[in-house]
Amino acid sequence: MSDALDTLEVALPGTAHWTWWTAEPPDFIQLEFIATRIWNEPKEGETTPSGQFALAFGGVKAIIFLSRAGSDEKEVPSDWHLLLQKDMLEMFMVAEGEFTLTSPEKARAMLASASSVVPFFGTTESVEKLARGDCFLAFWAGPIGAIVVAQYLVLFNHKGKVPIAEVPDRAEKWQQYFEQYKKRRDTPDAMVFDVAPEILIAGQ
Repeated sequence: MSDALDTLEVALPGTAHWTWWTAEPPDFIQLEFIATRIWNEPKEGETTPSGQFALAFGGVKAIIFLSRAGSDEKEVPSDWHLLLQKDMLEMFMVAEGEFTLTSPEKARAMLASASSVVPFFGTTESVEKLARGDCFLAFWAGPIGAIVVAQYLVLFNHKGKVPIAEVPDRAEKWQQYFEQYKKRRDTPDAMVFDVAPEILIAGQ
């Protein structure tokens, strides 16, 4: 499990975008991301690997929505979390170094740095009490972010449930795909355009 969590902390920031969420606490909350660097089979009718993944948490203890203001961040409406749920807000990319499933210290730092904190379910006390080994997620995606504290985590792709133990191998397979994509780019044998590899290449 720890290897899988460490891999997720690397395979989302820098390319993945937070697109949607839904919740029925305390039963569950599900957060959906696209352009992850985790291998999925292409969707029907497509040729590029699907980078869509959802992190679903059960036994939810807290759902905290965050926003931050600053010269480098776009302002968002106070009800941004409801707009995102309704597909009425633009997608923001998960920030490098600001996505954690393992560091309570980072989660608390994100909470402290927020200019707006909306406890959608539970309270921030659950974040303050986090310890190593607890089940949680904390991240920023541009000016918006979230902290979830729960009892367990389940992963889903477009085909259904994905065993967490498969994450490291899937990330390695995606990396091999990326190397081929990059090698063949701008050649007559170029692969079909794919957002996540293009974001990585643009940043190199």
